[in-house]
Amino acid sequence: EPPLEVIRKRAQDLNLSNIKTIRANLEEPGGSHVQDEHVDRVIAANILFQAKEKKNVLSEACRILKRQGKMMIVEWRENAPLPALGPRTDARVTQEYVTEVLKSLGCVLEKTFSIGEHHYGMIFVKN
Repeated sequence: EPPLEVIRKRAQDLNLSNIKTIRANLEEPGGSHVQDEHVDRVIAANILFQAKEKKNVLSEACRILKRQGKMMIVEWRENAPLPALGPRTDARVTQEYVTEVLKSLGCVLEKTFSIGEHHYGMIFVKN
């Protein structure tokens, strides 16, 4: 079964009515089909390295995030010790790039954290 269908059925089995699965193109403006400033939290884990339009993905995440909402970014480290693990090095997204783009979109870096030797984590707050 497709992953979204698995999640939808699992939520239904657990009587979780506040979970909605959405197939989306996050590289397109409005591609998530979520209203402006509608969600309290956004988690973007290991998706930026896959996107051609990385800034558009971050912009869509900011668009749907409420003011004072928080966004967690998890991505592959640019200089991970085993570059053969994970995506090509030139596809990886630096913390500096993420910070610069999100700052330009009105989000402030709250903290960074390490997730092992292959990933970094960052939490931003939307002003």
